Amino acid sequence: MLSESYERHCPLGAASQLRDESGGQCGCTGDLSLDNLVILGGKESFWDPVDFASDDAALCLDATDIVPGSAHPDLGRDSSVARGGFDTNATYDLMYFEQNMPPLARTYVDNNYRNMIYWDGVLLDVSENRPRIPLSLLRNVRWDGGLSVARDGLTHNLTMVLNSPLAGTEVGVACDSRVCTDAFWELQPEATRTNNVFSVPVKFCGNRAEVGPGTFAFVGRQRVPWGGTACLEEDDVHNVTLADGTVVFGVDIAYSEMNTGLKVRDVGLIARRSRAERRATRT
Repeated sequence: MLSESYERHCPLGAASQLRDESGGQCGCTGDLSLDNLVILGGKESFWDPVDFASDDAALCLDATDIVPGSAHPDLGRDSSVARGGFDTNATYDLMYFEQNMPPLARTYVDNNYRNMIYWDGVLLDVSENRPRIPLSLLRNVRWDGGLSVARDGLTHNLTMVLNSPLAGTEVGVACDSRVCTDAFWELQPEATRTNNVFSVPVKFCGNRAEVGPGTFAFVGRQRVPWGGTACLEEDDVHNVTLADGTVVFGVDIAYSEMNTGLKVRDVGLIARRSRAERRATRT
């Protein structure tokens, strides 16, 4: 129940934070929270699903959700790929919806607060300083740089903390992160902080290889996008004289392959399939 003093001095929409007769702070503040919807990659889900522990509740990411060009396998000697496991390191667009709604919110939430995201309880990133959010506003926010995580066969917990009191501290990350900067930020007062933490389960689906070409190929000396046309010149073509004196002409072709799936592609299987296809072509 709001006090008589609050109702008198802090009407709905008042911008100041007054103090009542006893010296205590009035509750004339905003209240940050999130709309239920979260979009990761191209998939939609809801924060804090009722059946959180159920595998069916997890937001299911596949190769089509990855930011183009961001999937790079870790090929180090000790990597999961080298051990015959999963490819790693991909980035996904993350969009969420901040809101500042009555009845808990009585005014705007001022600028310079920061949000934080955690992956299985480990700090992953900190937002830039957020702008003021007026009373009764719902706004969509795209996380700067996206969500970059290692893919595997597990179900993970993605957590967002709004207006975090830890946003200016180093928490479990290297000091080249934004977390370690000395940039000015402010923890903004709110009516309650009990609704500032939101989580969603995430897993990686399509547990298979996804091999595709790059965006272009080299034909001779020409760089040509797939689906494009190459205009060959004399120096793009070379000739070779065979042992019997026959002269043949050819063009060098180079292209790239990319595996954006979750497993390493069996190279032997590709080779066997290619030989079978060649035999079928000859017959």
